[in-house]
Amino acid sequence: MLPVTGYAEHWSVRQGDTLRFMIGVAGGGRYRARVARILCGDPNPAGPGYREIPMPCGIEGEHDGVEQRMRLGSWVEVPAVELGAGDAPLTLSATIWPTLPGQGKQAVLSCCGCGVTLTLGLGPGGAFARLVSGDGSAMVEAGVSLTERAWHDIACRFDPVAKTLDVAQAPRRKRLDLDEAATARTVTAASAPAGLGSAAIAAEGAARAHFDGKIARPRILRGAAGLAECLHAQAIGAAPPAELCAAWDFALGIPTDGVADTGPGRWHGRCHNLPTRAMTGPGWTGA
Repeated sequence: MLPVTGYAEHWSVRQGDTLRFMIGVAGGGRYRARVARILCGDPNPAGPGYREIPMPCGIEGEHDGVEQRMRLGSWVEVPAVELGAGDAPLTLSATIWPTLPGQGKQAVLSCCGCGVTLTLGLGPGGAFARLVSGDGSAMVEAGVSLTERAWHDIACRFDPVAKTLDVAQAPRRKRLDLDEAATARTVTAASAPAGLGSAAIAAEGAARAHFDGKIARPRILRGAAGLAECLHAQAIGAAPPAELCAAWDFALGIPTDGVADTGPGRWHGRCHNLPTRAMTGPGWTGA
């Protein structure tokens, strides 16, 4: 990171208008500012050389700076989601198109509430589910790597009564040389997130372990439906076989930072760091 970074609030202003500058200083400290009219910005010694004319301005001199941390990667933050009763199974599902499936654990959808975090993601061993709570943590992986740049449906389910954590994956287009459909289960001692929680799409926690690729139709379900039924409904675009807590549609509000929840609670999210939108999805055929 450069010692001092910054940018102007606008590219241009009219005479008499106010122009703000956003400045970040690594580690904090003071920085110097001045304004100049640039006649030639080319530092090439074979050319005319860099030339400027100093312009008197009120911002000239030293100022106190603060460190503005830069968080790489883009994600969607959902401030609140109603998760329902604490003893009902919780299911996370999404359709993904991975571009770097072998690059470590990547979070696709993470949901937290009451000190419990449930994450659905992708790793070198395929889809995984991770549960973290005050009672400890548990993780389960499907065990079959997913094809790069192909659509897959993935889901995980935590049952707080049976104390089981399941994960499942299914390809949209089957390969002849590899069966990518897989399920796995583990046992955990954690309790279920309940009440009012929050969610992060394509990130875990504040902004970590970002997923590389495309995501469509992330959903949170509550109820006793199995993962096979959830994956089938995800694949054909049908109504979920359990109570729908949230279902985000990235095709709505594309020019904005908002992400619409089409579920009953309307738990809308907000984009951070400008994720790319208006991409082709799993239903696009080219026709």
